[in-house]
Amino acid sequence: MVLLIILESWQRKRSDRRRLARGIYRVISSVTSRVTEKVKDKLDNTSLELLKLIIEDPGYNYSYLSKRLGISIKTISIRFKKLQQAGIVERVGSDRKGYWKVIER
Repeated sequence: MVLLIILESWQRKRSDRRRLARGIYRVISSVTSRVTEKVKDKLDNTSLELLKLIIEDPGYNYSYLSKRLGISIKTISIRFKKLQQAGIVERVGSDRKGYWKVIER
């Protein structure tokens, strides 16, 4: 649904697109700040960046995340396992078409 709204809005004027992008950034920043404040003590900077990217788009795959963070795919996998064990994220759906969900506490 959000993607549909974004695509419809993207076809509007340039000023409308800028306003939409600022709105999306505010939502992401708001959620990120709430989540990262609660788990900041347990995680290092790389894991926090990983969480921010997952909040931005839960459908990102390991390949994209590894390129974005500059670490290997295996490291991404290990970090997700640690985040799952800590109860910070969970996998919803299948490995292929699922997504990561950040659990708010």
